[in-house]
Amino acid sequence: MYVPVFRGSPAGPIFRYWWFDRNGAHSSFDDHKRLFAVPDSAPLRQFESLVRSSRDCAIECSCKIEEGRLNPARFYLWRFDGEVEKHFAATMGFLRMVELESGVRLDDGLLRRFLDGRFDFDGVKNVVACVDLRESALQSRLKLFLRLAGCAEKLERAVSLLDDPDAVRRLMFHDDLLVGFDFHLDGGSGLKLYSGVTHDDLRRGDVRRRLQETCSPDVLAAIAACHRFEFQFKRGAAGRVLSFHPLDPGAFIERFLPTDAARHVYARYQGQALADVVVAVPEEEFGKEAPRDYSLYFIR
Repeated sequence: MYVPVFRGSPAGPIFRYWWFDRNGAHSSFDDHKRLFAVPDSAPLRQFESLVRSSRDCAIECSCKIEEGRLNPARFYLWRFDGEVEKHFAATMGFLRMVELESGVRLDDGLLRRFLDGRFDFDGVKNVVACVDLRESALQSRLKLFLRLAGCAEKLERAVSLLDDPDAVRRLMFHDDLLVGFDFHLDGGSGLKLYSGVTHDDLRRGDVRRRLQETCSPDVLAAIAACHRFEFQFKRGAAGRVLSFHPLDPGAFIERFLPTDAARHVYARYQGQALADVVVAVPEEEFGKEAPRDYSLYFIR
């Protein structure tokens, strides 16, 4: 049975992805495009330009299955050299170039509310650029993620932008969040927050108690099979998305996501040394015999 190769300790702090293959980002991007015959497009060309100009970086490649339909043109660019202000400016430049080429005005209102006109980069550990492209350009979106750690004021500002901030506060196990801003090419926008735990955290009684209060027995069993797990909260949506980082992705998919589409996507990556695999499922879909909405992420 194939087990991914972890570079470094999988029990490290939430979102500290330092064991990625930082020298293999460009080949990861090219390989995923080839594996899934990802079509060319103007946003993808602009993103590729950003990737080619980046060093000390990693690519997170993803496939989303939505209503049974495969969407493989999803890429996340992580940079690790600590120059977060430079990467923020480069990512904003990427967004503006897509605006110019597409003729669509991106809605950055939520980002502006978070930046609040007086923003500094203390506590911003990573800036992540993303494309999530669909067959219809108007269903496509661009994304900007900020990983925040040890900055209470910024964390609270991000949490307060959600519809139910208390739901997030109850499930914040660390002073560390990933904050994602979505820019839809139809002019819409979105916001997501990710709060998570590591396998080691499950040894803590307070963590187990809080998870038991909010998760079903099946979800708890799935969390126990992971080295990392995140709750994803989305502005404007009542439900949560569950993001699992399985210790054994193949066995996890067979047990908790036994669909032909998931097997097909995972099989494309068999035999490759992966730093991580992530299985993300809306909570209302988890445990269904035939879930039709989920995402798989592959990090080299």
